[in-house]
Amino acid sequence: MSEKKEKKHRVYLILFSLFVVVNSTSFIIRGEYPRAVSSFILFSIVFYFSLKEKYWAALIVKGMVGLYAIVLVIIIIVLLLQ
Repeated sequence: MSEKKEKKHRVYLILFSLFVVVNSTSFIIRGEYPRAVSSFILFSIVFYFSLKEKYWAALIVKGMVGLYAIVLVIIIIVLLLQ
């Protein structure tokens, strides 16, 4: 992998890790422990295979980061319009 692609991949992994922590924490705060554990395990598996540079895992990571970015923009717009 080229150095530029490697840096981009690392940024995606860092953002994905941040979203995993936020997602699991929100489940724990609401008292949904089984859902938090299953979510964390699933995200850990995807993260592991993404570190191994599997194409399907990298695609899932990029998709999830993109979805979270869209949701974040929508939340900001809704909060600003209130």
